[in-house]
Amino acid sequence: MVAINRIKERLDLVALVSEYVGLTQAGRNFKGLCPFHSERTPSFFVFPENQTWRCFGACTSGGDAFTFLMRMENLNFREALEFLASKTGVETRQPSSQITRSPLHELNRAAAAYYHQQLLQSSEAEKTREYLTQRGISLDSIERFNLGYSPGAAEALAKHLAGIGFNTDLMIQAGLIHNNQAGRNQSYFWRRLIFPISDENGLIVGFGGRSIDNSNPKYLNTRSTSIFNKSQILYGLHTAQDAIRDQNLGIIVEGYMDTLTAHQNGFTNVVASMGTALTRQQVSKLVGIADAFVLALDPDEAGREATVRSLESAWGVFQPTNQHSRHWTGQQNFPRRPIVDLRIAMLPPGMDPDDLIRKDPEDWIKVITSSASLPDFLLDTLPSRYDLNSSEGKLQFTERFSGLLLSLADTTQQDQLLERMEKILNVDRHTLDTAIGLSQGSLLRQKSQSRQEQTTLQGSIAPFTRAERDPIEEYTLALLFQEPQLSTQGEAISPEFFQRSENRELFTTWKLWRIIDDVRGALDPLLLEHLDMLLIRPLPSSNRTQNEKALTDCARRLEERYLRGIKNQESLLLNSTESSPERDAEYMAKILQRNSRLKELFSHNTNGRPI
Repeated sequence: MVAINRIKERLDLVALVSEYVGLTQAGRNFKGLCPFHSERTPSFFVFPENQTWRCFGACTSGGDAFTFLMRMENLNFREALEFLASKTGVETRQPSSQITRSPLHELNRAAAAYYHQQLLQSSEAEKTREYLTQRGISLDSIERFNLGYSPGAAEALAKHLAGIGFNTDLMIQAGLIHNNQAGRNQSYFWRRLIFPISDENGLIVGFGGRSIDNSNPKYLNTRSTSIFNKSQILYGLHTAQDAIRDQNLGIIVEGYMDTLTAHQNGFTNVVASMGTALTRQQVSKLVGIADAFVLALDPDEAGREATVRSLESAWGVFQPTNQHSRHWTGQQNFPRRPIVDLRIAMLPPGMDPDDLIRKDPEDWIKVITSSASLPDFLLDTLPSRYDLNSSEGKLQFTERFSGLLLSLADTTQQDQLLERMEKILNVDRHTLDTAIGLSQGSLLRQKSQSRQEQTTLQGSIAPFTRAERDPIEEYTLALLFQEPQLSTQGEAISPEFFQRSENRELFTTWKLWRIIDDVRGALDPLLLEHLDMLLIRPLPSSNRTQNEKALTDCARRLEERYLRGIKNQESLLLNSTESSPERDAEYMAKILQRNSRLKELFSHNTNGRPI
């Protein structure tokens, strides 16, 4: 939040917009041709005093620097934030001194230090040290990743931690110990190689343990705690994120050892999903750092299955927003997904990244540089899952692949893929177009529409004021976040009604995911503190009826403020020296419509509205 406010204070919106639009001064403001639709008479205005812009023409959009850049360059919030931060010289990475450390973080740090000391000095850990030597893991990597060993003595860890001041209840909360059948505090991990797991800030949130004596399970992770959720963490991200950002490329592997070996050999842009398919929460942590990623999972059938599951659940390459429609009608909306270059590394049979890198690092480089494009991988993988000798199977395959096809910006690539689909399905282009529900021309139009729908924020007439809070917006969000039963009611609120960019981004993310854990996973880290504040913001009533009325009142006030803001700017267009009958007639109709809506809202105003 601090970085966002500093950007707002330092940014010159006129200068930013002038990089894309030819502006001329109109009184205290500036005008030009709208960059978002075709027009001959300028209807696009920039207001320096409150750092906002608005089109009074066909697209009727508006907003601030964030919304302008996101729409102009098709960026997500994090990408726009990083661009504007660079432009204004604002640091967006949170200083370590400002990172909140909970007692659980401190406990995990102490446990990791104990495990690490055991690995380096305990005679019991000799077999584990030999295992690491055999796997080619150097002492430097052991130190850098803080590897450890959990001894076999059931109460050793609990006694050590109690001796330095930590209580038993906190150890249980952290998942480090549990009560065994005899009622004693037994370590959760014992006789295992320990991998401390850190979040992106470098705080230890949990542990992974690998058995060395062939006991099951082979890998064991900390159970879910208040600071550890496996689906939201990528192993090695805290050490890899700088390299990912610098190289604009992240490589995603499956296991701890894959990551260790990669970093040890200089491939420091590698992170691990810790043995499971990627989740959208994990992906959300990556897409704000780089534009290109390679999935380098195991090459066997299970690995390919995991890759397809990741593409489906985490990257959203298949599903249309309307999950209930089985057939392509040409009218479906496609999900917002990261605009990145996503590729899949085809590893040699029987080798995982760890094996390949230890064998020859140059082979790893070749595999990564020759990784398959997403469409190529899917066209090689998906056909075997369907009965392509039947019409039903062909339709199922076409339905699955069309979502990705429509999202591609390169029309040449679209055409090449359609040709490959013709051969795979053994059909002609007319039949294929019919199955998709689009002709080649309308396919491209629908692709353009779907890209516009992916834009997260559609604008606001609100100024970048010096105020750092907006009580009515925060109260609205607190109601939606804390009272899930208000979800349907909140759907009717427009993102444009939120004046502050951070509140608009929170609301837009909520509309996409709804579930708070999913919202947290998809949200930019800079906004998590703001989310947490809203989740604990006191609400006057826990009565459902009263909360529904409060949200209705909030929505009315937000819309009224939004419409009044537009009306305050209407005179600029009406007083413009340039005019056209078509535009004036269209705009006057919009003015009358807004006036009617304001009158309706005013007639419903009541006293005692929430603040």
